[in-house]
Amino acid sequence: MADTLEELVLLEPLWDKAIQSPSSVTLDEKHRILGWPTRAIMQANAQKHLNLSVDDLFHKAATNPHSLTYPECLLMDNDFHILSLSDQFMFNKDRLRLSVERPDLTEKMNQARAIVFSPIEAKAFANLRDDNIFFAKSTAYHKALEENRKPLTMPREWVKNVLDQEGEMKTFGFVFYHPKYQEKGLWEKFREKFDEILKDPMFSADGSDLIEEFKAAEFVEFESPSPDNLDILRE
Repeated sequence: MADTLEELVLLEPLWDKAIQSPSSVTLDEKHRILGWPTRAIMQANAQKHLNLSVDDLFHKAATNPHSLTYPECLLMDNDFHILSLSDQFMFNKDRLRLSVERPDLTEKMNQARAIVFSPIEAKAFANLRDDNIFFAKSTAYHKALEENRKPLTMPREWVKNVLDQEGEMKTFGFVFYHPKYQEKGLWEKFREKFDEILKDPMFSADGSDLIEEFKAAEFVEFESPSPDNLDILRE
């Protein structure tokens, strides 16, 4: 998978090869052209996240696309990679940049992709690009998430967990551990950033004002007499 526009452009010789001599394209080259991981990774991702094989997913998309779920559409659209939201954004941004800055290469890339697709893969992805499939599935999926979201007038779960601890005012906190031999400059930078965060008001969340009223943040340094034994920090 090409992660940047620059890496995408480096695939141009492969696109040329697919266009000029499609029969000479190897399976590994096909996956690079399509931006797919290895077949084994594709199978693992499809099985783990969809409980489907890759072949079953292609068959479903090619023959009954309206039965696809949004996660199934998303995995195909992400070229069988498991991406975070930020990675998805960059993934789509780089392809948009390519289409705007190098429309000639976009045309060549799409031509090469069309050539190396098997007939069922081509049909599956053609159906996926139909506005009535992927866009509709995405819209319905996110609409359902929004409808099931708890009212904003209710505190978030993490806020309730802090405020209501079995009716008692219990302390809570975090331990930030670093080896003594670690570069001291890194630890100082962390301390500076930590102090900056403490000075900022909590971001808007119902109930956060109650936390600020009785919860204090304090940084206390502690050096363990036995650096290799952290049990004392857990007590």
